[in-house]
Amino acid sequence: MKGSCGLAALLCAFPLCAVASSVALPTPAPAQSVGSPVCSQPDHAATVTKVVQPIYPNSAAASGEGYTSVQVMITIDPSGKIVDSHIYRSSGNAAVDESAQQAALHSQYAPKVVDCTAVTGRYLFRADFAPSDQASGTIDLPQRTGASWDNPFCGASALAIPFNVATNSYAAVSDTYALYVWAHARANYAARVMLIGNGQAYAVDIPRIAYDAARDAESAYLVSLPKGFFVEWYFVDGVGVDDAAIGDCPSFVKPVVPVHDLGPGVPAVPAVSATFEHLNARYVEKLPALSCGAPYTSLEMKNAFSPLVGHFGDRPLSAEVEAFVDSNGFIVKTEIRRSSGVDGIDEAAVSAVQFSTFRPATFLCTPVVGAQLVTIDYAP
Repeated sequence: MKGSCGLAALLCAFPLCAVASSVALPTPAPAQSVGSPVCSQPDHAATVTKVVQPIYPNSAAASGEGYTSVQVMITIDPSGKIVDSHIYRSSGNAAVDESAQQAALHSQYAPKVVDCTAVTGRYLFRADFAPSDQASGTIDLPQRTGASWDNPFCGASALAIPFNVATNSYAAVSDTYALYVWAHARANYAARVMLIGNGQAYAVDIPRIAYDAARDAESAYLVSLPKGFFVEWYFVDGVGVDDAAIGDCPSFVKPVVPVHDLGPGVPAVPAVSATFEHLNARYVEKLPALSCGAPYTSLEMKNAFSPLVGHFGDRPLSAEVEAFVDSNGFIVKTEIRRSSGVDGIDEAAVSAVQFSTFRPATFLCTPVVGAQLVTIDYAP
């Protein structure tokens, strides 16, 4: 095993404290005109001139989200350029909110006009979602925010699921695994995935493959293992993108769990298992006896920080923030996974996570990187 490693999302929650204060959204002041208006419509609000329809995320459809809508507040400067955007009313689903914001940002607008003069203004973009608008051929693993790669520790990610070749379906246990691999590449990538179980380590060498933007670089493999070997944990041990040699990744350890516990976004099983590329796992080593007890311990929040928060209405709200934590217990990145729909609460939620302290995960007695999904509750 090379590098260090860490487990994906865990869930914990703690309340934010509210203090009595009021927060008003500033409205940009209109530009002053000189003389009498000389245009046919001297005053009008900002408008949308070309609407980009949002795509219903597969994960939302798979979780039975149904019909929903999102409102995105867009700020437009006098030239019609978008200068700011935020979720004004959330659907409660991070993937749906992200799709709505992307549609709003790629739409086109005409600026607000006061006394025949274009000024900075706002437009409330509404995105309506129906299951029939679901995207085809894409999934939400790994999650992305805009064009950024989520995992700051490694340029690749993997998902391993036991697979029954005879029935061509996912299984509870098997010595054959469906292995899905993603990479943050522009041209091509190769990778090495480690499979740990039964006190042994096996490696799967992913051959260099051309990046396919249409599939978001997802590649599917069917991996055969010796009879009686069952994978307990797995991680991307190394990746080489865009013709680079494979380099070590700080390992982001994941446990093998039943497919129904993986949640939405699990890749659909191909029509026939022959569509998987078949790979054999190679034996690496027998793991030494552990002096620390459990092979894996989870990332843990040690001390929760509760920031002061202004008053944002009279109903409870919550936000989910994912914290990526290095092997020293330091946060290296945070991402809002589910917006509360209120900027101030979202900002306080991020602050709560960033100023909390964590005990890193451990794997085979070594501190490793990891991530934790933290739910922050706002109570008025």
